[in-house]
Amino acid sequence: MHSKDAPIPPGEEWYYELDDRTRGPLSQSDLEDLLNRSGETASEVRVRQGPNGPWHPFRSATPAPLPTAGLTSLPDSASSRWGGGALSRGFASSATSAERLLSFGGFWRAHWDVAAAASAWIALNVLFLLCWPQSYSRERGYLTTLRQIEADVSLLRAKPASDAEWREFGDRTRSTLAPIVDDLKKSASASEPVRQQLFWSARDILPRTLGPQTKEREEQDRRLERYLGTAERELGRM
Repeated sequence: MHSKDAPIPPGEEWYYELDDRTRGPLSQSDLEDLLNRSGETASEVRVRQGPNGPWHPFRSATPAPLPTAGLTSLPDSASSRWGGGALSRGFASSATSAERLLSFGGFWRAHWDVAAAASAWIALNVLFLLCWPQSYSRERGYLTTLRQIEADVSLLRAKPASDAEWREFGDRTRSTLAPIVDDLKKSASASEPVRQQLFWSARDILPRTLGPQTKEREEQDRRLERYLGTAERELGRM
């Protein structure tokens, strides 16, 4: 599962569309957790991978059948969650690739030195990525968390949620925001615009959006979008 405090690897960002608004980025696991909790609302949501990927329904009413040759069957939920067809093609491609690798087993045994060198090179690159600090990785994680809470609010409004559900969600959200606010306030300033925008969003604006849609909350929604949008643009330049 993707950690909310870690940046999403390039190319693995997921977005979803609800009420003509695009939300994200989220990791695939976070997106699934979010939309699987939304009940029937998830049937109205379209998702895409990457900022320019094609849209497709999160849940498909008539998923395409999975290929059976060389594959064991998957649960229905796995085939329907991402629209069936694209997922089926992915598994078929994986199966074909696996068969090709097996057919070339003799080649790799004959070139063991090449395989060993390639493995060592991959291991060194992975170690480098793990050890080399990423610029503003913590702030990117905070931004992802705030965007997910914003998305949760939209889903609860569309449901619509009961007063008890809003209370439970508010308590959980305030618990999530508390350590973020404590960390950001240490250095949020005009010289650190990303941390400043995230700090204002987490402390002052996002808590005021928790609840059914009202005129006052609509204004807070717009302010939140401006602040988070500014933070996203600043992070995009780093």
